[in-house]
Amino acid sequence: MLEQMGYAPWRQILLKSPEKHLGGTWTLLISLKSTDRTSSPKPCPCLRGLKTAFSGAFSTLTPAAPCKQAFFGVGTWNANGLFCISDYAKMCRKIKIAIKHIKKSSIFCVQEAHGNEALLQKHFRKVLLDYHVFSSFLSGQGSGGVLTFVSKKNASNRECINSEALVCGRVLKITISNPSFERSEQQVVYNVHIFGPDLPRMREFCGELELDIVSGGDNPLHRSLFVLGDFNFSNRGKFAFSEPVEVCGINDTLPPASRLLKSALAKLIEIDSQLPTRYDTIRDCGRKLDRVFCNLPPLVCTLVDWVISIPYCPKELYKSGMSDHTPVLASISKKANSDGILLRFPPEVYGHHLYGFFLDELCWREALHLNTGFEKLYLLKNLMRGAAELVRDHCQSVDCPEIWINSQTFRTMARIVWNQDHALAQSILERDVLAQTHLEIVNNKVMIKDFLLFTNESDAVNSVLAQQRGESLERQIGQTKANY
Repeated sequence: MLEQMGYAPWRQILLKSPEKHLGGTWTLLISLKSTDRTSSPKPCPCLRGLKTAFSGAFSTLTPAAPCKQAFFGVGTWNANGLFCISDYAKMCRKIKIAIKHIKKSSIFCVQEAHGNEALLQKHFRKVLLDYHVFSSFLSGQGSGGVLTFVSKKNASNRECINSEALVCGRVLKITISNPSFERSEQQVVYNVHIFGPDLPRMREFCGELELDIVSGGDNPLHRSLFVLGDFNFSNRGKFAFSEPVEVCGINDTLPPASRLLKSALAKLIEIDSQLPTRYDTIRDCGRKLDRVFCNLPPLVCTLVDWVISIPYCPKELYKSGMSDHTPVLASISKKANSDGILLRFPPEVYGHHLYGFFLDELCWREALHLNTGFEKLYLLKNLMRGAAELVRDHCQSVDCPEIWINSQTFRTMARIVWNQDHALAQSILERDVLAQTHLEIVNNKVMIKDFLLFTNESDAVNSVLAQQRGESLERQIGQTKANY
């Protein structure tokens, strides 16, 4: 029968003993609907592995949360005198703006509060029903003062949060720890307003910050670090409001204290809004002084979509008499779809020599030619993903997988740890040697054994893959030019 159909010898062998040659993926083919049906009211079901379910959303960024969270957001605002008691109407307007954005964030930091604990408890009494607040005020009410609000959804027990004023009225550090006996998971948040600190105090602060950077470097997913506030130095030129493009301004010479902090922050990743956050009244330009830094590794950052929000134009906010700084909000959220999302296959899958063969077999078995219209299109899309799934499973089953397979495995492991997906972790640990080298499940938590080794190997693999894809693209461009 196979000879009459004109199959090549290697295809005859493959169809006679598919379990041996396809590494157990033949069950995906026979699970499809029978080809004797002349119509397909329901296209073929999704094949295994096409969707990734969401489990354990943001358990890494909310170590003390009583339950799994689907949202995490941080925010910062230099209120330029939040409790300006000399103008009660203006103070009420500022407090209203602050409360509006506090409720949008899991952690919100305020600089230049200019007040005291009594004013804080009085005007934010309703907010404190849902948030913990930690403060550091200067002795005089006319300057300084930093506030950090932490949602009770992220840390219901105040005993799990430890606060420390590293520089009184300027730098406030809070540590949110896991309430379990291990206390191995924690989150450190620095609320920073760099204005006038001397060099000795800055050295002490930077030393504490670098210790947290080193401590979080061993496992940044379970010891996250966020540094946010008004740093009084920008990472780009000035934004002229009279011109539509970024323009170069006067190069401000940073004092030694600011240079020391800038060197320490260079070890972190900035969540950049690329928009001005402070209005310079002298030069009529905008500066980006309010910034957000985190220690999430690069491989995880490619899996996370941060939403950066600048709710007000700093110039318009200044004209309204509120502040010359605008709030900065950064958030991530999980979709409520429990079935997950369809993940893209790498381009190497569709260029593999077995892809066409698997697609032909699936189309023949599913009688694609008997369908018409959109029904045929929808079925073809499912079959194309099914063929890609078979190619990927085949490439993963070989003894020496290709570079793109290792790259996909590293991304999968990062996604597993980020989502704390125990089902997928157990599945990949049973069949993948590379995953067994880097992943482990300890106390019902999916963890990476050596994060430094994991990061170095993943960076090396992705660098080689990027080089190969670049060379392939150059060859395609060269062939296109030669044809014309």
